[in-house]
Amino acid sequence: MRLWMLVDPGFVEIAAGAGRLYASWEWIDRDWYERPYRWMMAQMAARVVGTGDNPRFWAWHSCGAPGRRIDLRTFFPVTAQLRLTLNVPDELVLLSDYETWHGALNNWYISASEAEHDRADALEDAGKLEQHVKERTWQRIFDLTQWADPDWIGKAEERHIQACTPWFEHAWIRKVERFEPHPLRGSRAKANWWAMKGRETEGGAGV
Repeated sequence: MRLWMLVDPGFVEIAAGAGRLYASWEWIDRDWYERPYRWMMAQMAARVVGTGDNPRFWAWHSCGAPGRRIDLRTFFPVTAQLRLTLNVPDELVLLSDYETWHGALNNWYISASEAEHDRADALEDAGKLEQHVKERTWQRIFDLTQWADPDWIGKAEERHIQACTPWFEHAWIRKVERFEPHPLRGSRAKANWWAMKGRETEGGAGV
């Protein structure tokens, strides 16, 4: 499966030395990400393969259109970045919808329509939305069909599809492209860059 990943320049050398590289919790803000990442780890273990206590690597499968790579023009890097084109065995990849993943990331109920969202909000405000009910809706992130109202969640073919792998292998790399820092257009551009960088170090669309 073809995937794309954005990494710092030193990553490729580290991966080359390791051959197979496992992610570390030291790379992650555990206060913010540990709970949802462990949930995704459990999904990986159930659906693909587990790797013990190691977090997963994140990449992009599609950005805004099927098979479209990450567009570096949407990023505002303050350091050089590499875009890696990867060929990863299908059986090691778990795909999910990037936008709805934020439901699991933020402990939200993932709704299929505005009406369902309003009902869930009312239950939560009343203290009647149980955690297991909320978490059951998180399974929707793995459904890449048009399961929800397109006016609410967007068209399936235009979504951003992310990918998780249990580890990273240097042998998966098919192409390395280097991109230098974008000339910053004020503090807003810089803020946008850091907001996007905080989502993870991987990407997939355009340039």
